[in-house]
Amino acid sequence: MMKKTVSNALLSLFMDKSAREKLNRVKTSARTSSTPSLSTPPPPRVPTAPPRPPATDDAHAHLDEKLENAKRTLTSDRRALIRSALKIQRDQAKMLNEIDAEDRDRLRAIALSRLAPHRKGD
Repeated sequence: MMKKTVSNALLSLFMDKSAREKLNRVKTSARTSSTPSLSTPPPPRVPTAPPRPPATDDAHAHLDEKLENAKRTLTSDRRALIRSALKIQRDQAKMLNEIDAEDRDRLRAIALSRLAPHRKGD
């Protein structure tokens, strides 16, 4: 409210009455034209990709077979990778369990200083 009053006061200093009225007409017409009316339907949706031609049953069967083979291969590779990662984690945990408490605390402090170094302002 206050902003509008100050704006009108400044406009009266720099613009004459006919120019202010014209500005108000332009602002009101811009407000009414920018709001979408409910009676106008939304623009039609344009498909992003052209429809694919139908494939034959043989092609579908071939693609399904390739997909199943890929899933089996990825699954076995992934299982092997997970097994090796768990083995490495177990071995490292055993090594940490063999260290005495003092050395473990020192190692933890070194790791924290490397992972989150102190800033100059701290």
